[in-house]
Amino acid sequence: MDKYYNVSLIVKPKQESLAIAEKEYAELSAELNKKKESLRVVQERVARLQAQLKAAQDEKKSLEDQVADCISRLEKAQQLIGLLGG
Repeated sequence: MDKYYNVSLIVKPKQESLAIAEKEYAELSAELNKKKESLRVVQERVARLQAQLKAAQDEKKSLEDQVADCISRLEKAQQLIGLLGG
């Protein structure tokens, strides 16, 4: 019985420390999960914005190509008008 008491004196504070550490771990784990969820939401938003950026860049390139084509046609038309009229 005396041996149990001596072991109990050593083990009981460690069990209390373990309970405190487990509680702290559970709180930090819950906070980490909230942060991970927030990160996932932000990453999804970034992915959507990158897709929008890519679409806008593609549209810009298409419009630039159309402008270049129109300028080329306009120059050719002016040359043709100049040759026909002059």
